[in-house]
Amino acid sequence: MIRILIIRIHMMMRMNQMIPPGSKQMCVMSKITSMLRNT
Repeated sequence: MIRILIIRIHMMMRMNQMIPPGSKQMCVMSKITSMLRNT
């Protein structure tokens, strides 16, 4: 489970490089929290 989380975070980091820095962290945090709730 933890490995999947890490892999998804890495994927999001690559995707979020296209997004402006301000909204990047908010987007990542919200996605991580939603993933943790789903598990």
